[in-house]
Amino acid sequence: LEWRGPARLQPGPAPGDVALIARNAEIARLRQAREESWGGRAHVVLVTGEAGIGKTRLIDQVAVEAAACGGRVLTGRFHETEQMLPYQGGIEGFRSGEVLGGLGDPGISRAELARLFPELGSPPAAVGKGVRLLEALFAVVDRLAMRQRLLLVLHDLHWAGEMSLRLVSFMAR
Repeated sequence: LEWRGPARLQPGPAPGDVALIARNAEIARLRQAREESWGGRAHVVLVTGEAGIGKTRLIDQVAVEAAACGGRVLTGRFHETEQMLPYQGGIEGFRSGEVLGGLGDPGISRAELARLFPELGSPPAAVGKGVRLLEALFAVVDRLAMRQRLLLVLHDLHWAGEMSLRLVSFMAR
């Protein structure tokens, strides 16, 4: 979605408290993508635009609606200072949804995930291929989506490092 609007955003009430003005088309497109995803046809949506025009407010509104419809919302944010830390926004997203405790499913390598989440135990002694870690992260998202409607929100993707972008690309594929 290309986002165009006023150059500034005034602080205001929490998402869902006040209706978005003149964003009906954008909200409709995001709702449609959400409903199609929850119907089994996954979507990746990129919301772009100038700083301060309300992208976060729009996404927060969609996240509030998703949660109200019984969905699970995982939210991560990338930061300029963390570009060298692989998967940092995704890690934050998984922790925001408190999903790490339920990783006892077969097919999910807790050892691989322990490379990013030390609370899961000791990582494997041998350094594995990066694809194993990507597959383990994807398996977590896949299992979550099978159990409950899922919305994964990653803010400020432009600050993501190379490995984080690979994860997003891997999951999009």
